[in-house]
Amino acid sequence: MDITFDPQEKQLIFHSADGEQEKRLPLKGVSVADLVGEMGPLVNLDHFQLALPFTWNEWRVIRLCETSEDTT
Repeated sequence: MDITFDPQEKQLIFHSADGEQEKRLPLKGVSVADLVGEMGPLVNLDHFQLALPFTWNEWRVIRLCETSEDTT
């Protein structure tokens, strides 16, 4: 499934795997934080780039890096 956004209509557009449009839903009551998540921990970094969606193994590596002490 692929999800895109139509800024003129302010709607989310859901596409099936074969690329055909399936459904359009209006974007109501959703904040930027709801869509992109909490950025608090990343604010003080000089740069970052998120590669979404993360796989289960990528989440495990991220969590391991967050909880481990500097070993180098």
